[in-house]
Amino acid sequence: MQSGKKYNIAFFYKISEGELHVALPLLKAIKESNSDVSIYFMFNDKAAYEGIGEISKLIINELGSLIVGDKNFYSYLLKNFKRETLIMTCDSGLRKWSKLAGKVISKNKLILHAQAYALHGYFKLEEYYSKVKKYPIEKDFFKHLGDARPLLVLNSRYDASFYAKLGVRAEERLLAGAFGYTKWWSDYLLEISKSSRDFKSIVSLLENKKYESVIFVPTRRADRNKVLLTEENYNYLIESIFWLADNNPGFLFLLKPHPRERALDYLKEKCNTSKHGNIVLVKENIILLSKFADLTVAFWGSAIQDSLSVGTPVIEFHRHEVEHFNLERADDGSLVSLYHYLGFCPYITTKEELQDFLSNKQEWSEIQESSVLNFQKIFSIDDKTKNEFIERINNIFLELESLPVNAIRSVFTINYYFLKNSLKRIYKIFFKYKN
Repeated sequence: MQSGKKYNIAFFYKISEGELHVALPLLKAIKESNSDVSIYFMFNDKAAYEGIGEISKLIINELGSLIVGDKNFYSYLLKNFKRETLIMTCDSGLRKWSKLAGKVISKNKLILHAQAYALHGYFKLEEYYSKVKKYPIEKDFFKHLGDARPLLVLNSRYDASFYAKLGVRAEERLLAGAFGYTKWWSDYLLEISKSSRDFKSIVSLLENKKYESVIFVPTRRADRNKVLLTEENYNYLIESIFWLADNNPGFLFLLKPHPRERALDYLKEKCNTSKHGNIVLVKENIILLSKFADLTVAFWGSAIQDSLSVGTPVIEFHRHEVEHFNLERADDGSLVSLYHYLGFCPYITTKEELQDFLSNKQEWSEIQESSVLNFQKIFSIDDKTKNEFIERINNIFLELESLPVNAIRSVFTINYYFLKNSLKRIYKIFFKYKN
């Protein structure tokens, strides 16, 4: 497993493919700039890995090595604990594996990145945290490893204020920009997608010229806490999409469920029995799907930005009910998302109003120019920012070289951890058998 390369990046996946949308472009840029880097992708189990899209799997296979399950992780640690390593994961913080890696890999630096490209606001931020009983990063999941504090990678300058309010110091924030929104990355996605069977089937459907327009619909699931989207409004939005498909037989609707959608079987059945057969479930990369669409109708979320990054106009179709930090108050007092507030897209709440918009294609092109322009003001990518980010990462590797390695402590900690977990599993099996 240990290669002749000098430095490692250990990327720890958690639960959302949005983590990969942010991390994979960063990792590819780092590897292209430094041939001494080996990348390892850590998945707790096979189910977590199988849950990601086919294109993400192709990229992972091209960029580095896959580590799945405790046994393989144990082997990785024993062979790599002396290596200079960037421990990389999303900003929801450390978990069991990444914590262990931080303890046993002496020459490490923790790099946190956003869970997705979604913008972070801070409208009544403290009040929101008190309601959902979560704590700011400083008090909870943004914990340091040893004496060194982590480095947080920013997708845009806009997010700096949000993280500053959560206690992340200026010297701990590193601006990278949204690498995933560059032409370099979208061209790469398009090229690698040629090896994806799933995406080929979508392209074939799009190229048969049967439909006059393609509408891409990325959704989000109902929120158990009834903060981001209530069950009632989720049902309204979903049923409205099927109603729109019934009323627009000349349009093809590409429905992309949220990665943790709970009503997937219901959506499959609705698509299979739709009146005109013009609505299909898709699970491919959002940026690629947006690239092939004429219009995106998005439930509230970062898919709005993803579409604008390839120049596709967007309508936000959502119903905001509860104040939280990613919303704002419009002049009329209504709750609106940051995307609408910043001029990324119009905001529609009823299926009738959305039908009127779909019927007037001139409006699609009218909103595109201003929306893309406003988007680019926030997510401007320049060579200077990219080069400074890469230089900082490469300098971190050099800084790690001077750190000492405590091999005895590391080997003991690794074996103690896995022995303890093995005993726990044996106990559970015995207890279950006994009962």
